[in-house]
Amino acid sequence: GPDGYAAFYLPEGLDVDLDTGMVTGIPPTAGDFRVPLMVTYPDGTSIGRPPSSPEEVYEEGTDLIVLELTVVATDPVILTKDATGAAATTATLNGQVTDSGGDFPNIFAYYGQSDGGSDPSAWDTIEQLDIAGTVAEDGSFAAGIGNLEPGKTYYYRFLGFNSSATAGVWSDVVKSFDTLTSINPVVGNLPAG
Repeated sequence: GPDGYAAFYLPEGLDVDLDTGMVTGIPPTAGDFRVPLMVTYPDGTSIGRPPSSPEEVYEEGTDLIVLELTVVATDPVILTKDATGAAATTATLNGQVTDSGGDFPNIFAYYGQSDGGSDPSAWDTIEQLDIAGTVAEDGSFAAGIGNLEPGKTYYYRFLGFNSSATAGVWSDVVKSFDTLTSINPVVGNLPAG
């Protein structure tokens, strides 16, 4: 019977029990991983060995024992947060990805003057959000929208897609905000007469 186990370069979120060899945990990132394994015995012999470098794990013809581990993405979880900065023709839509499913989603904002619910064709406007590099550590994101009408109520919701949610996953609820009534006067010129 073995008296020790080791696993090298495990994905984040996974641990190996050195006494039983059991690998447990929840990895936060989906992908394919190569994990070198080693088993030791009381007489000093072993099966497998530590890799000499991370690159060696991917080399062909080594004497490493490698577990090929695939972590599959799950559906993301997206929350609709209150809009901020609503002006006469602009507003900021806020949301949060509380669980990326291991594969951060592409997010689309659906908005308009009527609540389209979970029917993509029922919304007035669809806009893919460019939030790369702006997502906070807690998954919060914000996206400015424009070309709104003053003094109107707008509804919005998000739809996210990742490798698991290929048909998309809606954010939890529809939220609304009111644009301000424009206070800028409209001035026109009449012909001289």
